[in-house]
Amino acid sequence: MVKTEKQLHVRLTTDVYRELKIKCASELISMQDYLSNLVKVNLTKDSHKNQVEEETLGYNKSYALELLQCSPLFSGATQSDLIKLANASIIQHFSKGESIIREGDIPNLYHIIINGSARVSKISLSGKEFTIFIRRTGESIGQPSVILGKPHIASTIALEESDILSIDREEMLKFLAQNNTVSSRLMYLAMERICQLFETLIEMSSNNTTQRVIKTLSKLTSIHGTILQLTHQDIATMSWTTMETVTRVIKKLKNADIITVGRSRIIIKKPEQLLIYLENH
Repeated sequence: MVKTEKQLHVRLTTDVYRELKIKCASELISMQDYLSNLVKVNLTKDSHKNQVEEETLGYNKSYALELLQCSPLFSGATQSDLIKLANASIIQHFSKGESIIREGDIPNLYHIIINGSARVSKISLSGKEFTIFIRRTGESIGQPSVILGKPHIASTIALEESDILSIDREEMLKFLAQNNTVSSRLMYLAMERICQLFETLIEMSSNNTTQRVIKTLSKLTSIHGTILQLTHQDIATMSWTTMETVTRVIKKLKNADIITVGRSRIIIKKPEQLLIYLENH
C-alpha cells in the first residue's frame, strides 16, 4: 500500500520532506507516484542482484564439483557423494600474507589449495614464528584438527595469491565415513606429514644457519620458480633464523653471482648452484 503524504510527513524529517515535495512539483508528479516508481526501480535492481548472486553461486558449486572430480584424493567416490560435498563447499580467495587458518581456531572447514601456496607456521613460547610446512596446489591444510575436531595447532598463511576450496567439516566427516578408500588415503597423508615434520625438525636442529637459509631458498625455488616475491623476514621465518642471518647469506650468494636482489624480490639466477655453493662452504 502506498503511504499518503500525511503519513510520509510523519516518517520523514522536515528537510527531507520539503526537498522531496519540491522535486515532485518540478517533475509534475505526485509524491505517491514518485515513491511508487522509486520502489519499482529498487525492486528491479534487487532482483537483478539476486539473479547474479544465484548464477555465481551455481558456477562456484559447479566448479567445486569439477575440482573434486579431478582430485586424486577423491577418486573412486560416487557422483552423488561428490555433489553433496560440492554443495557444502565454498571457494575463497586469499591475498599474499593473508591468514587462511589461525592457531587456536575451532575447525569448521576442510581446506584444499586450488592454486597458489601457503606456509604452515607455529608461534613459540618466546613469541618467535617458525614455518613447519609449505603447502602447494592440490594439498590440504589443517587436516588433523578438522578430523579430530580440536583447535588448530598451527596457523596457515598464503604465500601468494591463492584460491582455496573449503568444505563443511560435518559433511566431510560424513563423506569419509561412507568412503573407506578416501579415508585410507587421508590416513596415509597424515602419516606422511608426521614423517615430514620429523625430517624438518632434524634438519633445522642439525644444520647451521647458512645451510638452513640456502636449503630454504632451494626448496622455495622448486615451488615458485626462480623469482621469489619474498622479503628477508619471510625467508627468516621459513628457515628458522634471523633477518640479519638471511641478509648476510643473501649478500654472499649475490657476490657469488647466484642470485640478484630487488625490492621484496629475490631472483635465483643459477638455482643449480645453490646446493653446490652449500657443499663448498
